Amino acid sequence: MSAQGAGARIDLIELTGDMFMLANKYHLDSFIDYMEQKAEEYGFVYAPTWGNYDRQGLYDPKTLADKFRNAPHCIYYEPDDDLYGRSNYIINLTEDGTKDTSPAWMLAQIDSVLVFFGKSP
Repeated sequence: MSAQGAGARIDLIELTGDMFMLANKYHLDSFIDYMEQKAEEYGFVYAPTWGNYDRQGLYDPKTLADKFRNAPHCIYYEPDDDLYGRSNYIINLTEDGTKDTSPAWMLAQIDSVLVFFGKSP
């Protein structure tokens, strides 16, 4: 931002998975507190997409989902899509940048895991 001048600003930060492998509740709280502080300071919102390794933390996944859902600057939304796991998300981009208005655009976020069956190339 400093290299682009005073008028530059961040609108959205997307967190793209595998953030909390082996983390505990302290790490979750510290990270979300940090993101909220920076979001307030710079005026952006953020959206997480879980990765497969985020299930290997020392916390209940519902705890992390609730923390993101309740964070004021986080636009976390977990659709009821009847798919297995917590890796599919929708980011609703709104005209005014808040999570309380109708979406102008919807971005689908999916954690992709590269899996080889048989010999790897």
